[in-house]
Amino acid sequence: MRGEGDAVEHAEQHSRHDEGEVQDHVPHAEPNRVPGAAKRRATARTIDYPSAIVSIRFTVNGVEREFAGDGSMPLLWYLRDHARLTGTKFGCGGGFCGACTVLVDGAAMRSCVAPVSSLAGRSITTIEGLGKDGLHAVQKAWIEEDVAQCGYCQAG
Repeated sequence: MRGEGDAVEHAEQHSRHDEGEVQDHVPHAEPNRVPGAAKRRATARTIDYPSAIVSIRFTVNGVEREFAGDGSMPLLWYLRDHARLTGTKFGCGGGFCGACTVLVDGAAMRSCVAPVSSLAGRSITTIEGLGKDGLHAVQKAWIEEDVAQCGYCQAG
């Protein structure tokens, strides 16, 4: 049990600490730690920035589409989850393997790294859109070779 003298000494230590003086002995302090820092970290708020909500129009396989949502969403997930076009596949997620390749205005683009917001007014063609007048040569080749995905990872 503490005596009256101990309480006074303890109060003096805390007042010196509040004034910025270094303490010789603080029983609850950890070495190399700033007193009160853990409490400040625990009460700090995380800033939650809202997603960039966009409303854009583009064409997918000859059909005009409108998208209202998070503009940072990769085109791949729009095609698979919103448009229900599952011919475009997820492979690496970094634009390296080619499993997610689509045509945007006639040029090959990796849909896993293309944000939907970058496609306003553009024309997108997926594997499903290649064969408007029957099977496209690429589709025929895939069927003939029994390709599992896009053929990128098929040896030979």
